[in-house]
Amino acid sequence: MKKTNIALSLGLLLTAALNTATAQPPPGASYPRESIEWCDVWIPHCNENKLPRVLLLGDSITRGYRPEVEKRLNGKVYVAQLASSAFVSDPALLAQVAMVLDNNNFDVIHFN
Repeated sequence: MKKTNIALSLGLLLTAALNTATAQPPPGASYPRESIEWCDVWIPHCNENKLPRVLLLGDSITRGYRPEVEKRLNGKVYVAQLASSAFVSDPALLAQVAMVLDNNNFDVIHFN
């Protein structure tokens, strides 16, 4: 049940983002970018499977609170993060999410 809800939520998010990202932008339009684009992936305990895995997915705010979440849940779950400057309908974000999910399994994905 839990994995079905995660898959459904992630599927809805990615479908909405993909529909927006693949829509033809008006002539001359482009995706807005920050002056510095970044992606921060943190996946500890990659080779261990004793505890459930949690992925925090978001932006710089996620990057900021991940250490505290990891500290508070130490010994209960493995806490990973995918933080990015890309916005939800940016094709770059879809590629980043796909890269992380293609290579890792998570029991819970928290969206910020």
